Amino acid sequence: MGNVARDEGTTTCGAESDQKQAHDRFALVIARDVHFFPGARVYTYYAIGQPHYLTALAVTREERILLVRKYRPAIERFSLELPAELLEQTKIQRKL
Repeated sequence: MGNVARDEGTTTCGAESDQKQAHDRFALVIARDVHFFPGARVYTYYAIGQPHYLTALAVTREERILLVRKYRPAIERFSLELPAELLEQTKIQRKL
């Protein structure tokens, strides 16, 4: 991934896990080495870090769900999604 800054920490979610994050100017890639019990094989799981966002589930009086049709270049087609919007960093800080 070129020049990246690494930030290491440890997380637990029912399994022992070591987390590493790699930042570049386009994405935050999170890699976790997880072993579910002592002596177990270690598996590496990867995820893309997401910015803070808000998703709405709007239901009409007719019990229909509002969806938004968006073109997604990664899949080269349109998809139907729940309405969502990125949160500004200042709004996030006020909530915390």
